[in-house]
Amino acid sequence: MEKMFVHMESLTGTVKKYINNRAAAAALTAAEKTSAVVANIIAGIVVAAIILPAVILLGFAAAVVLNNHMGSFWLGFMITGLIFIIAAVVIWRFRESIIRIPVMNHMIKQMTPSAKEIEETDETC
Repeated sequence: MEKMFVHMESLTGTVKKYINNRAAAAALTAAEKTSAVVANIIAGIVVAAIILPAVILLGFAAAVVLNNHMGSFWLGFMITGLIFIIAAVVIWRFRESIIRIPVMNHMIKQMTPSAKEIEETDETC
C-alpha cells in the first residue's frame, strides 16, 4: 500500500510538470503568433508610408504631363483628381473582397497551426 502511495506521488509530480510544460509551450506559441501578426502590421504601415508619397508625386507628375499635353493648367489636375476619386470609390465599394477577406485569411493562416506543427505536437505527446 505504501509503495502505491509513493508511486502516486511520483505520478502526481510528473503530471504537474507535464501541465506546467504544456502551459509554457502554449504561452510561447501565443507569443510567437502575436509577434508575427504585429510584425506584419508594422511592415504594412512602413510600406504604406513609403508608397503614399510615391503615389502623390506620381499623381502630380501625371497632372503636369496632362497639363502640357492639353495646354490647360487646371484640366490635368482635374483629370488626375478624378482618377484618384474613381480609384478610391472602387476600392471602397469592393473593400470586402479586396482588403478584408485577404487580411482575414492571412491572419487565420498565421494564427492556426500548420499540419507540420500538429504532427510535431502529436509526436511529442
